[in-house]
Amino acid sequence: MQRPNLFELKNVTYTYRAASAPEFTALRDLNLTIAQGDFVAIIGPSGSGKSTLMHLLGMMSNPTSGTVEVFGQSVASIEANALAQKRNATLGFLFQQFFLIPQLSVFENILLPTEYDRGSANSEFWSERAEELIERFGLSDHKHKRPAQLSGGQRQRVALCRALMMNPE
Repeated sequence: MQRPNLFELKNVTYTYRAASAPEFTALRDLNLTIAQGDFVAIIGPSGSGKSTLMHLLGMMSNPTSGTVEVFGQSVASIEANALAQKRNATLGFLFQQFFLIPQLSVFENILLPTEYDRGSANSEFWSERAEELIERFGLSDHKHKRPAQLSGGQRQRVALCRALMMNPE
């Protein structure tokens, strides 16, 4: 059975334009299809467009030309608030630097994506979901610690829990 396309990029070009610098085209006529459930590695040398592509896939930028579709819908056609909701429900972001909030506990950092959910789920539901992830990733003894009290590997697992919190597509 064929899985639906999560992402489809068609003839995507992305050019950086700044008044104080010459134009730089990071992506040129890129065609890419990623089906739901695919595992994809994006590799290449510095300056090859990896981060630009991730911004497009993360629905944080629009291409200079071409189309980016998520589940068959053009990202350019989605209003900003609806786009934020789609991003929260569809994607789980795992950043290289983790971007944990230092003032928040492990539990609170994992709950962060729920702040943007305006759905019907209540705080008890989200708390239970966070507890499941904490247990699953071996963080039970660290639930109330702040990021500065964790090892790099523990911080990485907290960031992974946060990325999975909304059960993204």
